[in-house]
Amino acid sequence: MAPQDLCLYPDEVIVTDGSHVSTTPLQTLVVIRLNDQSEKGFAGCDGLPHGVETTLDIPFSSNSLLMTAFDHTQKEIELLLVDLKPSIVFFDTAFWLPYLTRNLGTKCVTVLYWVITSPSASFVEYTVRKSEGNDEVEFPGSSSIKLHAHEARAMDAILKKEFGSGISLYERIRRASTMADAMGFKGCREIEGPNADYIANVYKKPVLLSGPILPEQQTSALEEKWALWLGKFKTGSVIFVALGSEWELPQNQFQELVLGLELTDEFKERVQGRGVVHGGWVQQTLNLKHPSIGCFITHCGSGSMIEALVRKGEEDGLFPKESVFEAVMTVMNELVRK
Repeated sequence: MAPQDLCLYPDEVIVTDGSHVSTTPLQTLVVIRLNDQSEKGFAGCDGLPHGVETTLDIPFSSNSLLMTAFDHTQKEIELLLVDLKPSIVFFDTAFWLPYLTRNLGTKCVTVLYWVITSPSASFVEYTVRKSEGNDEVEFPGSSSIKLHAHEARAMDAILKKEFGSGISLYERIRRASTMADAMGFKGCREIEGPNADYIANVYKKPVLLSGPILPEQQTSALEEKWALWLGKFKTGSVIFVALGSEWELPQNQFQELVLGLELTDEFKERVQGRGVVHGGWVQQTLNLKHPSIGCFITHCGSGSMIEALVRKGEEDGLFPKESVFEAVMTVMNELVRK
C-alpha cells in the first residue's frame, strides 16, 4: 500500500494458529481516487495537480497537500463503510478512520499497517518519548544506538513537518497508533521481534508481522538490450546502481555519486562502452541475477549496508566521491580475490 491507501474488506478474515491464514473470497475492492473532479466529485486540494494519487506522483515537498486531499475524503469513506459494513479495515495515514468505524454499529477491526519497518517505527517512538521524558518502556538495544548530528536534525524536521492541514507527521502517527485495534508491519519475529514487542508495550495492543514478502520468481526474460549489454562483461565486474522510484538525489549529491563512479556529464567519452545511465524502470530482480553484476548500490531502506562500507560526513551525512570510489573498489577487489 502507498502511504495514503485504504483497503476495505467486507468479508470475514480468519486467522488461525499463526502459521496459517484463511480468508473467504473477497467480493469488493474499493479504490478511492484522490483529487478526482469527475463523477465522484471528491474534494481536491489547492496546489495539488489534477490526477495525483500517490506520493510517487509528486515531490516530497508536496506530500502535505496529498494528505490534505486524502483527509477530505472522510465523508465519502464513511458512506462506503456504512454500505459495505466491513469486518476489517487496513489503513495507514488515515488516523481518523477508527473514529468512523466505531459508528458503524457492527464489529469492525482496524489494523494500522505501516509501510516502514518495525525497527524504524519503534526507534522513532522511543526517540520522541525520551525527548518528552517518557521512556518507561525499555527500548531494545537503546544503549548501542546513537544518531549523528545530521540524522537527528533530519528526523526532527520530518516528524515536525506538516503532513496534512494543521497536523504534523508524528501527530498523525500517534493518533493512528492510539486508535487502531492492532498494528501490522512487513517483517518477521525472528529478526524484528523485540521491536514489535516494544511498540505493542507502548500502545497496549497486538502487533502483527506479515513475514518477509519476497518477490515472486521471475518467469520473463531480461530485456534484450540489457542482456546484450551485461553480457559483454566478465562475471562480477559490473556495478549496478538503483536509487528507488521516489527518491531524487539533489544535484550536489548526484554529482558526488557519479564522480565516484566516473559517470560524469562526459561519461560517454570517459567510460565509453563501460557505463550507461537509464532514467526509467528496469527489471531489477533479473538485472541483479545476471552473473556480470558484482556490486549493488541502492538507496536501501535500512541504509546500514552502505553505511558499513562508505564513510559519510559527520555533520551533513553526505557521501563524498572519494568514499563512493573507495567502497566500490573494496567490494570489487574482494570479488577478484575470491
